[in-house]
Amino acid sequence: MKVIKSYFTLVELLVVIAVIGILTSMLLPSLHKARQAGFKALCINNLKQIGILFVTYSDNNNTHYPIRDNTYEGQVSWDDLLGDYDGRNLTETQKQQQHFTLEEQGENFIYKCPASIQDRSPNSLKTYMINDSYVHDDISTNGAIRGVAGWANNAGWSINTSQIASSSNFIVSTETHLFNNLLGYTGAGGEAGARDYIQSYSPTKLPVHAKDVGGVEGFYIHGVQSFKLNFLYGDGHVKTNSIRSTLGDVGAANFMTGANTSWSYLDVTLWNALHND
Repeated sequence: MKVIKSYFTLVELLVVIAVIGILTSMLLPSLHKARQAGFKALCINNLKQIGILFVTYSDNNNTHYPIRDNTYEGQVSWDDLLGDYDGRNLTETQKQQQHFTLEEQGENFIYKCPASIQDRSPNSLKTYMINDSYVHDDISTNGAIRGVAGWANNAGWSINTSQIASSSNFIVSTETHLFNNLLGYTGAGGEAGARDYIQSYSPTKLPVHAKDVGGVEGFYIHGVQSFKLNFLYGDGHVKTNSIRSTLGDVGAANFMTGANTSWSYLDVTLWNALHND
């Protein structure tokens, strides 16, 4: 019995290839969206874990957030101060060195959003910051503003949790996707206030550093058109919002141009722990 062999014709092969191409083009956007959604969820979870670490630190430090009692001569970053509670068990020498290489520390995913496209190999980056907004030494002064912690008068300061007027309406931390936001480093992108987002992280001012990747898209990774970031609030909840929605009317308008903005326009925003909304 003669066996008849069957072969694909060139036309049939081209049709199959075309169908595969069409299906791939239909699936790839969905896969990309699913991947980004997964990264966003991990990023939110990171901030929630950091929020728990802040509470743990506060419970062991007279209800204060990190940085208090530091000096410029002995600076230790807020993330390294949390190193006593996050499982890293850093030595004092490690806390003082102001950076970690990937080999030394590895990518500590608690402090870096997996959706971030910034890279500073061989050094390790973080992508979160603490709210360092600060106006007037005396908090009873009209127009006084306080974030979580920072540097003022040549010393570290941090707010006492009892001073937070409305914890559910107070921003403790959000994201800064920058080349200079090194894990373990004090300053740079690791500490920022409302005015920094208006005057330095405006779409007109990005990239901040020549080696920042992606410009506006590389910074506002959760919504480039609406400038969305994840925000950790004083009560521990995390919410994805447009940065403009946190800055008040004047701040939101000035954000689009990067215009200098007086703190007097920002004292009744989510960036001020002393404001009760």
